Amino acid sequence: MKIRTSNKGEAIPSAKWITFYKYPLFSLLFFFGLFGWTTVSWPADWYVAKGKCSSSCDGTTWGKAWDEMNQIDWSTISVGDTIWLAGGTYSTSLVPGKSGTPNKRINIRRIRATDPVCLSPCDATYDTQVVLSNGAYIGWTSGIDQLGSYVTVDGRMDSGIRATGGDSDWGAAVAINTRATGLVIQNVEMVGPCDNIHIPKGDAHCLYMVTNFGRGSIPSDITIRYCRIHGAVNLVTMYADNVTFEYNWMYENWPTNVGLYHSNVIYTDSSTGSNIFRFNEVHRWINEGILITGGVQIWKVYGNVWYNTIPVIARCMDVQYGTHDVFFIITQ
Repeated sequence: MKIRTSNKGEAIPSAKWITFYKYPLFSLLFFFGLFGWTTVSWPADWYVAKGKCSSSCDGTTWGKAWDEMNQIDWSTISVGDTIWLAGGTYSTSLVPGKSGTPNKRINIRRIRATDPVCLSPCDATYDTQVVLSNGAYIGWTSGIDQLGSYVTVDGRMDSGIRATGGDSDWGAAVAINTRATGLVIQNVEMVGPCDNIHIPKGDAHCLYMVTNFGRGSIPSDITIRYCRIHGAVNLVTMYADNVTFEYNWMYENWPTNVGLYHSNVIYTDSSTGSNIFRFNEVHRWINEGILITGGVQIWKVYGNVWYNTIPVIARCMDVQYGTHDVFFIITQ
């Protein structure tokens, strides 16, 4: 085959390709027609700040931040996005309305003044505790099964976010009532209604993981870490699978009217996965540390510190109403 050359002796394309060199726009259109148009979606940042926006509050900048948790427009949130929370007291609940994926989680994070996204008007005054006032909670309670999966809620420092459970039966600071999976909750202070200060009006909780969809459809693959969980009759009540508690502080499950309730640090029933309780600090508790009931469960408990019980009858663990699988226990 002959190679055509220019008058300078340089090889030039064969005739059938000359058209594309002459008409680059046509060449570009041919390329995309052949291989298809592709779009690149970059993770976005969204903003919530109490009392900082007066109009056009669409969450796109700090100057246009959503004013309340219930103003977050979840239809605009995509996988991989981050919602930044400024310090302040909020009166509505944080209820995730969109799911991430295992590789592109949706992140809800308290802002720090040193973060690159803390741009004017964001300053050190935004870097304070995020408080959900009594009755407002963090919850997977939408009524849509699995909505809000693969979401991380992160206070970014000890008690960076604080939620307080209500006084009624089944009230909770953090509630997971759907079949959500792949959740991470860290650096959140979950406070019950008593905290050894007043008499609770009901069997409330700090963390309540019980689905509204029946026992055959329960939350799973949940990690709770670096949280303070205190001040409720049952600090945790769970019908959930594959839950990991690690590096938490759990204390004060002793209401002043303790005779009306059977208090536990964790009450667990009908879990079929493998749960882990490790490197936690538990103190000032009454009755059971972990009360395991119901269907067969597997718990791995190790590396924890238990101390300063309120009465002498407090136990680290108790098993009732069923036969349960392996317990691997190393505690101090």
